[in-house]
Amino acid sequence: MAYAELNFLGILNRGGRTKIGEPLIRGLDKIKLLYVATDAKGSLKEDMLRKAKNERIVVIEFFSKEQLGSSIGYSEVAYLGVTDKKAAVKLIEIHGKETAS
Repeated sequence: MAYAELNFLGILNRGGRTKIGEPLIRGLDKIKLLYVATDAKGSLKEDMLRKAKNERIVVIEFFSKEQLGSSIGYSEVAYLGVTDKKAAVKLIEIHGKETAS
C-alpha cells in the first residue's frame, strides 16, 4: 500500500488543500489533482471523470473509498481533490514511485 501518498493527503487535508463532496464538485476548476476511489460507481463517477478530462485535471484511480477516507479522517470518500499545484506534482511523483515498486 502507498502509505506515503495517503499520509501526504492527510497533511494536505489538515492544511485545507483538499476538497471533498459538494465543495469539490462546485470548485472543480480549482482542482489540480483528482483521486477517484476504485470502488466508486454510477453516473457521478462518469460525470466527474468527464469534467476532469474537460478541465485537464490529472486523475488517479488507485485507492478504495475506505483508504481515501481514512487518510483524511472520514470512513469513506469516493472523490478527493487537491487544490495545491506543487502538492499535486509531488503526489503524482510519489504515486509513480510507489506503484512502480
